[in-house]
Amino acid sequence: MHRFIGYAPRPVEADYTARSGELPVESGIAEMRDLLTRMQPASDAEALQALRRAFPASPLAARVAAVTHIRVG
Repeated sequence: MHRFIGYAPRPVEADYTARSGELPVESGIAEMRDLLTRMQPASDAEALQALRRAFPASPLAARVAAVTHIRVG
């Protein structure tokens, strides 16, 4: 017996934010940067640990992008 599996949008398609057309990952990185700006972590390791606790579902690449932006910016 075959079941029909209806179309379910991928998370990127389903979770667009109201922020000027940003994708969810970009929005998440902005939120991560805001957190790191408030925290002012002493090291990249501390920053990545805090981001992993605060944003457990976010990909490592997004967390690294947020840390890199804070370090450079």
